[in-house]
Amino acid sequence: MKEEIIIGDQTVAFKDIFKNLSALRKIMENMLNTGKTHQEVYELLGQHPDFGMMQAYVVRNLAATASSKTKAASRSYQQLLMNLLLGSMTIMLFFFVHNSMLGEGDRSFLISVGVATLYELFLWWTVKNFKGNHLYSLMIYAPFKIYFLTQIFQHPTYQWIVVVLMLIMVGILITAFILRKKAFPYLMYGGPKKGKDGHYIFE
Repeated sequence: MKEEIIIGDQTVAFKDIFKNLSALRKIMENMLNTGKTHQEVYELLGQHPDFGMMQAYVVRNLAATASSKTKAASRSYQQLLMNLLLGSMTIMLFFFVHNSMLGEGDRSFLISVGVATLYELFLWWTVKNFKGNHLYSLMIYAPFKIYFLTQIFQHPTYQWIVVVLMLIMVGILITAFILRKKAFPYLMYGGPKKGKDGHYIFE
């Protein structure tokens, strides 16, 4: 087993690499930034004696981590996705405040709108910070919201809002799919593919 690993201008004790999980993802990102591939990072971490217990965590987070070079190449899709989410939140917030002030709408319905807006704010933050883990959550959330919007489409007051939001959500779904493919090519619902030996393959 390695005594230590050098990441850029930092030296990390290899035996302690899994002790701080909050820092592990940053360590993996720094490794990728030095030119190592995802496969090389995976194989290097696989030399740790505790890797067996940590494998699921490492695989999930490594697949959801992008290098600085990959982030730069995917920036336009990231910005577009952030702007679409911001547009959705703005309309939802307007809808929430407008109906609350007028006393319109069922209370549970307004609460659902408020919760959805807060959830989208969280998703916006994950996209801003290139946290690929939540892209699948976003791609699952978008169709559910589109379905929800179809249920209130018949209300004449809300039709223009619903149409705009549905178009935005379709844009979010498509952009999230492209961003996952561009920035996180190994991020799949069931995890990266495995070889015949049972080890994950990042290639």
